[in-house]
Amino acid sequence: MTQHVREWLPYGVVTEGAVRQVVEEAIARWHERWFVGPYVSASDMTAARDASWAEGDDGGWRVYGSAVAVRARRQSLARVVNKVLDLGGEEPGMTEADRHIVKGLERKIIETLAVEIEQAFGLAGTLKAVPETRRDALAENGGLLVVLKDTAGRDILTLGVPTEVVLPVVRAQLGPPSPRRDNLQPLVDALGSAVVAVEAVVGRVELTLADLNTLGVGDVLVLDRVVDEPVDIASADSRRIFARARLSQVQDGIALVF
Repeated sequence: MTQHVREWLPYGVVTEGAVRQVVEEAIARWHERWFVGPYVSASDMTAARDASWAEGDDGGWRVYGSAVAVRARRQSLARVVNKVLDLGGEEPGMTEADRHIVKGLERKIIETLAVEIEQAFGLAGTLKAVPETRRDALAENGGLLVVLKDTAGRDILTLGVPTEVVLPVVRAQLGPPSPRRDNLQPLVDALGSAVVAVEAVVGRVELTLADLNTLGVGDVLVLDRVVDEPVDIASADSRRIFARARLSQVQDGIALVF
């Protein structure tokens, strides 16, 4: 799934009311399918630029469909299956075949949630033959993290919904663009040849005057953003930020990719 996400898209737009409603309704449909009575609900929905997970952790990200990732620890999944089957825990006499069936049920429960979320946002929700493992569910453009908890307040799983998945809902809320105001066209034409200096702000750091005075060759200043994070684009005169872009190398120079 490839859909360009403009860097000037407001960072918190993925948690707007319309998006939250779509997610909550999808989770409710999934819950009704598997559980009798209240058990799981969306506890937290937050916007995130990335969602990396330690390699080798049993709660790594897995993509069952086309985009939405699910992260859950083995112990949490066992509680979900026990709730579905109305078990107090693993039966002492469970055979290897029984465990295989339970594991298949566990995957079915999780993948139906991923598909429900994807279909709610207009995706096909086609399942992969083998779930794709990812270190970061939101690596390219950030997105929405949804934490599901049980009635006891324990984490059950986390959903990673990329920004490009929620874009259709966001765009629908924005409505059609405002009609062009023709009376402004003469002004636009007059200013069209004006030269505007633009600067890229890679990052910032605060220093005391004493520290600034003692800076020397070889000193290192740690900026307030990571290396691959988009930079701010601002007017050199007003310092007002109007866009974000990624730094890229073009031949022997540096370019901005919007």
